[in-house]
Amino acid sequence: MNGPSTSTSPGQSEGLPSRPFTMHEDMLFELSLSSYPSDVPNRWELIAARLCRRPDEVQQRYRDLLEDLRTILQGEIKEPQRWNDGAENRGAAEAEPEKKAEPRKSGVPWTPEEQMAFLRGLDACEKGDWKRISREFVRSKTATQVASHAQKYFQRQAQNQNEAEGTGRAKKRRSIHDLTLPSPRQDG
Repeated sequence: MNGPSTSTSPGQSEGLPSRPFTMHEDMLFELSLSSYPSDVPNRWELIAARLCRRPDEVQQRYRDLLEDLRTILQGEIKEPQRWNDGAENRGAAEAEPEKKAEPRKSGVPWTPEEQMAFLRGLDACEKGDWKRISREFVRSKTATQVASHAQKYFQRQAQNQNEAEGTGRAKKRRSIHDLTLPSPRQDG
């Protein structure tokens, strides 16, 4: 594999946060990886040009995919029963026939340890970077589960704030969302 590239697209600088990859970009990225094997000179620049992305973005995406693959192969993440094949983006005539819906599984409550890991991830990452928080901090939960949990967490924090200001109704019971990171100690 080639080393990190230092070239950037016009108007963009390396190190700026990139936007998430769309499903279409992911498919084009995978096709590009097979079109430009690792021995092709300027592989990352060629792939980046195809995706209208910076070379450092596509290299990071490649590293993220390798890490995801490693965690799946080591059994840290269960492989889905059926990979998303993009059927939801095709016309109804092309889509696979509907299967009988299975009953929804009820959610597993978050443990205090997972909540604290979530809060550390929230502290370290941008709000909305649920994939990174699930990958680096709360490995037992998916990005979707982290996003859902975050939504409930922020609602609970707003409710607590309203109660403190006397504008909200009293909460009925304690919640995992009431746990917060300890404040840094102020010596002096």
